[in-house]
Amino acid sequence: MKKYGLFILVLSLLLALSDARAQEPEPCFNAPIRTGCAPFTVTMEDCSGVDPSLILYQFGEGGPQSSPTFTFTAPGLYNVTQILNTGTGGARTTKEDYILVIPSDPIPFMVQACGDLRMRLLIQDDNYDEYIVDFGDGTTETLPPNGEVIHSYDNAANKTIRVEGRFVNAEDRCGRNQKTFRPEAQLEVAELTRIEALHNNEVRLSYQLGDANSYIIQQSTDGINFVDVTAISHATQTTLSLSGEGTYYFRISASPCEGSEAFSKTLPLLRLEGSAQEGFNRLAWSLSDKVENFQRYRLSKDGAEIAQLDSLATQIYDDNETSCGATYCYRLIAVFAHGESLSKTVCIEAISVRELPAVRNFYTTFDDDNRIALRWSFNVDVVSDLAAVRIQKTIDARDTVEFVVRDSIRSYIDAAVAPTEVRYAYSVFYENTCALLSQKSNFISPIHLKAEILRTEKKAIIKRSNYEGADRNISYRLLRLNQAGDTLANLAMPDTIYEDNLQNESEQLILYRAYAQDNNDWRSYSNTVLNYFITDLALPNAFTPNGDGLNDTFGVNSPHLDTFSMRIFNRWGNLIFETQSTEERWDGTYQGKEAPEGEYTYQIRATDKIGKNINESGLIRLIR
Repeated sequence: MKKYGLFILVLSLLLALSDARAQEPEPCFNAPIRTGCAPFTVTMEDCSGVDPSLILYQFGEGGPQSSPTFTFTAPGLYNVTQILNTGTGGARTTKEDYILVIPSDPIPFMVQACGDLRMRLLIQDDNYDEYIVDFGDGTTETLPPNGEVIHSYDNAANKTIRVEGRFVNAEDRCGRNQKTFRPEAQLEVAELTRIEALHNNEVRLSYQLGDANSYIIQQSTDGINFVDVTAISHATQTTLSLSGEGTYYFRISASPCEGSEAFSKTLPLLRLEGSAQEGFNRLAWSLSDKVENFQRYRLSKDGAEIAQLDSLATQIYDDNETSCGATYCYRLIAVFAHGESLSKTVCIEAISVRELPAVRNFYTTFDDDNRIALRWSFNVDVVSDLAAVRIQKTIDARDTVEFVVRDSIRSYIDAAVAPTEVRYAYSVFYENTCALLSQKSNFISPIHLKAEILRTEKKAIIKRSNYEGADRNISYRLLRLNQAGDTLANLAMPDTIYEDNLQNESEQLILYRAYAQDNNDWRSYSNTVLNYFITDLALPNAFTPNGDGLNDTFGVNSPHLDTFSMRIFNRWGNLIFETQSTEERWDGTYQGKEAPEGEYTYQIRATDKIGKNINESGLIRLIR
């Protein structure tokens, strides 16, 4: 029996504990206001029925607190947790994103004068459920988000307009803002003075505003139907982004209220397009005949004005003053009586794809220094686009080299030549600023000349090449020149080999130069070849001064000497004769008397006409 009694006691205790747990209260709370502006104070209302001293709250990331009131200082969404601190371990519940705290930023709104002491107010915000507007004259009105209203005043005194945001069922108002406004009986029209097209499809408007509180920029795509773009005040310029590349017209409205608007004069947006054509740049634009007070177009190129066009109907301009490969930047201005419209700057790289003609009048000749001179000319329209001249040179019709001429565009001197050893030919072509190459000229070779003097036979053998590569009716002549370059003879040379008789030529140094000529007095010269006779004194070893007219005197007979000195000594070394002229010879006398027969010594010091020094001495026998 005792065992059964103990069992019944334990069972009764367990049942009592279970009933106690079953009766433990559940967490329960609410917030009468869940949305507000920072700083936002909330107070939770308990519905759990638990003793308030046993209730804790956790707001956001903060720690547990016994107070049901908390102030949020930063905007955001916050969780709220209720904790019941009962003796059996307690319970908790969390309501996520329960409290919304929004920034206390000033509410954006716009006030615009309408004239007749009216104004238009536009809310530019949608964060609140409703907006309370105080018009500053003792009247208020509630507007929805982004709402607007037209309000009339009975006087022109300054008014302070206040706008506050409010949430439904909220006690406080937040996000306050205010502006001072003066009602206008009559609006002052703005002046739109300039429209400037920018890159990235933007446009900059310049204007002068009156004393009205606000103005609105309006735009149109047809010049008739305008829409509001943006409000402006206390500024002189505004930049707008356009939605397309079409036609636009702009004006400024001094009032947004229907029936009392005052507009500036309209200015169009001027769009300029450019394209590179063959040899010129084409500029094109369009401007509707709906515009008023047009005066002229002004077109500039690289910052300098190049044209004024007085007709509104003009829509194309061709710039022919261009060089291929160069970049030019253009801007067009449409001038009106009340303002101007500027296009954006359009830059064009000039091009050319036409076939470039070969150089003209190309020929080659040797100059006085035995260098080969190349000369040519161009068509008139080539020079402005010329970038470089290219020359190809062949050596004995085998090896070819090419070089570029940039410092001279119509001639070139080739000093790297050896005309008596190898033969040269040249072709000239050019490159324009678009990197296009012209046709090549024919390879042209000047006359190459060689000459050899047969001294013992007193004649010269001269060989020439033909002037090749030119379409000319050519004849050839040969010049024989002295050391000073004076012409000794001008000889016809129809054949490539000529034999020149020099029996009567007194010049020691002989120069030869050939030239080709046509019927138009054109000439091309060969290289100059130098040859000379070796000076030979041809002295006898004896002479007979007996008056028979044969070998009566002793001296030098040479036309090639430039300076001369001769002295004669007897066997004892005494000077018995001296002269500085080849015209004076020793007649075998000394001091007016016949010198005795025998051997005498002579000394000759001379310089020939090519600068060679001659020092010669020997014995001469005088025979009676």
